[in-house]
Amino acid sequence: MRRIFRNNTLLIGILIISIFFIIKMSNIAILLWLPAFIKEIFTTPTTDNPSFEVYKLLENMSLAYIASFIFYILVDIIPNHK
Repeated sequence: MRRIFRNNTLLIGILIISIFFIIKMSNIAILLWLPAFIKEIFTTPTTDNPSFEVYKLLENMSLAYIASFIFYILVDIIPNHK
């Protein structure tokens, strides 16, 4: 199992970044007990902000990446692991 993670560290790193963009653009409430700088990081930009479209594009690319990562696991990693 560790070999799988070690061989795919770049892919897993991109997966973590993708999850960050999806959480940032989601409508879930930010937990009150989090420090202020973390709340600022996960605050969704408003629609009149120019960065909103960039974050929206990154969110869509992140969703596509996660779908392709799951497909990669199902097609390549699981059959070769056995």
